[in-house]
Amino acid sequence: MKSNIDIFEQAVIRAEKLSQAARKAAEESARVSQDTVTRAEEISQAAVEAAEEARRASQDAITRAEEISQAAMKA
Repeated sequence: MKSNIDIFEQAVIRAEKLSQAARKAAEESARVSQDTVTRAEEISQAAVEAAEEARRASQDAITRAEEISQAAMKA
């Protein structure tokens, strides 16, 4: 029969293994979270750039339409 000390030592070893596994899981979770934040920032920046390009294209279209309208009135 195992002594109380053996049982306690095994419990400590199991607790250390669980602690190490929990630490690794927390580190991986933090890494994945940071990767997700970075990706979200990249997507956000791309969306801002696309919106700005759309705004410029829209403004160019308005300017061109006004030019065509003015040319038609003069003709």
